[in-house]
Amino acid sequence: MNYSARLTALFGVGVALVQIQSAQALTKVEVSKVAQSVTVMIQNAQNPQDSGSGIIIKRDGETYTVLTAKHVVQQSPAYKVMTPDKKLYPMVEGLVQPLPGVDLALVQFKSIGSYGIAKMGDSAQSPSGSASFVAGFPGTTAVRSEPEYYFTSGEIAANGSRPNKDGYALAYSNPTLPGMSGGPVLNEQGELIGIHGRAERAERLQNSRFRDDIAVLKTEFNYAIPINTFSSLAPQANRYLGLKTPSPSVPSAPKADDFFLQANAKYEKGNLKGAIADYSQAILLNPRYASAYVSRGLVRNELGDEQGMLSDLDLAISSNTRSALPYSVRGVTRYKQGDKKGAIADLERAIQLDSKYAHAYLGRGFVRYEMGNKQGAISDLNQAAEFYRSQGDKKAYQRVLKNLQQINRR
Repeated sequence: MNYSARLTALFGVGVALVQIQSAQALTKVEVSKVAQSVTVMIQNAQNPQDSGSGIIIKRDGETYTVLTAKHVVQQSPAYKVMTPDKKLYPMVEGLVQPLPGVDLALVQFKSIGSYGIAKMGDSAQSPSGSASFVAGFPGTTAVRSEPEYYFTSGEIAANGSRPNKDGYALAYSNPTLPGMSGGPVLNEQGELIGIHGRAERAERLQNSRFRDDIAVLKTEFNYAIPINTFSSLAPQANRYLGLKTPSPSVPSAPKADDFFLQANAKYEKGNLKGAIADYSQAILLNPRYASAYVSRGLVRNELGDEQGMLSDLDLAISSNTRSALPYSVRGVTRYKQGDKKGAIADLERAIQLDSKYAHAYLGRGFVRYEMGNKQGAISDLNQAAEFYRSQGDKKAYQRVLKNLQQINRR
């Protein structure tokens, strides 16, 4: 059976239920409610600790169709789907449909219950700097024993027209956790613009006299496959699901976002000079590309060019005053250079912009300690520890606790 025939068998001839339509921007709370109504957990029936996420995109009678990341459903022949009301349904056997060339798959489950259906957006209309929201069900940990819905906000860092490996072309600053792969990326209208599936964990370690190797500086970009890619690769799905998302156009020349994504890929392979060259090309095409300035600055720092990094951070802040990351990175750098007051000012600004930014609390705690404010340092490190704990980052949580023990003994 060929690909189109298999896809036809998966969907059947159902009524088109998903329609794209214009909508007004929603509040963050409203987007979270939308996401929660359509996001599901996909659990390995043979190993419940192995789980991912997905989003409901169609209902045909008692049959629901879920879009997820292909790697979420590759480890076992049997999975269960947990719906928003926390009911578990077996996945329909034999109808896991991987899409060719990308990290996407379609699965189904049957239920007489009534669940929400995602609204499809146009991922091409989410440029860098626009708001992004990611939802999913992080895997269980020693801290998190039961699966819980998790929702984060951020902004688009890059929206490339030339996908990287497995179709990933959408980068964003939202924090994510293991188990959220396959979950939705939504825009301000609560529309689906991508499927989350990959996280960048590139830590920049900074030395200190008492904090060991705890990481303060991270780019923390995450990646999704744009929903337009799904649309263009699944013409049969368009026919039977009624998807109205247009196929993405391929420009005659790469745009700034393409160079940004290409630079990230080079960095991950250890090609630092190549990454800097591509970040610079992205900035040449878009002189206000804040994420590119921050990323280029961090790579310059790894090559020993601290002043070059500070220059890039200044440019990032002037390009986008709403991002906490450049303030946090610049604050830690100023601390290293002995400018403690400047460091405090930057780290406090980062916290004002993002009240749950663990790295900023961590950095401010270290600076406060060295300025003689022991209680302020303890308060900040406790805040950082709590954020790491709630995020399930056990390694960072334990490191902060170790720092707290060292401070309390002094």
